[in-house]
Amino acid sequence: MKVHVVSFAIPYPADYGGVQDVFHKIRWLKKSGVEVHLHAWAYHGRKLSPELEELCANVSLYKRTIDWADILKGLPYTVASRNSKELLRGLIKDNEPILFETLHTTRWIEHPAFFGRKLLFRESNVEHDYYRHLAKLESGFIKKAYLLEDARRLEEWERVLRSATTFLNVSLEDQIYFRKHFPEPIHDWIPPFTPFDEVNVGAGGGEFVLFHGNLAVQENAVVAFRLLDLWNNHTHLPPLIVAGRNPSSSLLSKATARVSVVPNPSEAHLNDLISRAGWNLLFTPQPTGIKLKLLNVLFNGGRILANSKMVHGTALESVVTIVDDINSIPEYLNTIPPELNDLEWEFRVKSTINYRNDNKVGKLFSHLNRKAPF
Repeated sequence: MKVHVVSFAIPYPADYGGVQDVFHKIRWLKKSGVEVHLHAWAYHGRKLSPELEELCANVSLYKRTIDWADILKGLPYTVASRNSKELLRGLIKDNEPILFETLHTTRWIEHPAFFGRKLLFRESNVEHDYYRHLAKLESGFIKKAYLLEDARRLEEWERVLRSATTFLNVSLEDQIYFRKHFPEPIHDWIPPFTPFDEVNVGAGGGEFVLFHGNLAVQENAVVAFRLLDLWNNHTHLPPLIVAGRNPSSSLLSKATARVSVVPNPSEAHLNDLISRAGWNLLFTPQPTGIKLKLLNVLFNGGRILANSKMVHGTALESVVTIVDDINSIPEYLNTIPPELNDLEWEFRVKSTINYRNDNKVGKLFSHLNRKAPF
C-alpha cells in the first residue's frame, strides 16, 4: 500500500504539536507496512534528516513563496504560500491516496486531475476559529489585523474541502463541525499521533507543580503570567516550574526562589519534568483542536489539573481534575495528593484506549483501504 502525505512543514524534528502528529503518523504507517511518499515545505531552517528518510519511500521538499495572484484572489497567506506546481506534478503521477495535513496544504485539492481519487483531509482545528482566538489575545494592531483577515480568508477557502473523500478529525467537537458542513464524505475521529506508545504508570509524585508550553505563543504566555502572579501572592504553595520555548524577558524576570522559569528545555528535560511533577497544570483560553501537551501528560505524567477548554472534545474530562478558575488552584493543591493511587492508574490506562497509536493507525489503515465514497 502507498500513500502521499502532504505536510505543511518538514515533520522532523517532531518538536511541536502539528509536526509531532505528522511524524509519528508516518512512523506508524511505516510500521504497518505502508509506503509513504512525503511532500513537505522547508522553512524556518528545518532540513531533511536521516530519521525522516528512513521512514519514507521518498521525500520531496518545496520552498514557500508568496503567490501574489493567489493573494489577490482572496486565498489565505498560509495556503497561497504553499502553491507549488511541482507538488501538483508529483501527485498526479499515480492514483494513490493523498493525505492533506491541515487546510494549509490544500491548494490543489480541487484540481480536476484528482477527480475520483481518494483524498483524505487531516485537520488540526477549525482554522478560522483558531485564528480569531489568536487575534483576541494579540495586542499589536498589525498582527491582529493580519490574523482577522486570514481568519476570514480561511473560512472562505474551507469550501474546497468538499473535494475530500475522508475527514480524519482530531477531536470529537471538530468532527461535529466538519460533519455538519461537509456531510457527504466519511468522517472519523482519530486523535493526534504522539511519541508515546504506552502509559507511563507510576509517573508523578514530585513535590512541585509544572506548567509547560510554547511560551512565545500568546495563549500560553497569558496563562504563565497569571500563574506567576498567583504564586507570588500565595507563599505556602509547592514550588512552581514554568517551562517552554522562547519565554519573554518580562516572564523571565518574574522568576523567584519558589518559581522557576526554564527556557527552551530539551525534549528529554521537559519529559523528565512532566514525569516527575506532582501536579501538571494544563490551561488554555481557547477550546480549539486538541492540545498535544495534554496527551503528553496523559501518557507520561501523574496528576492533571486542567480547565474545561483544555479537554473540550476529547472525552477525557473524567481523567483530569477540572479547575476553571485559576485563582482556585491553591485549594486544589492543598487537598489533592501529588500521586495517583492504583485505581486511578487503572482508570487512566483504560481511558487512553482511543489515544493509543496502534489503535489510531488501525483506523487510518482502514480508510486507506476503503474505496472513495464518491
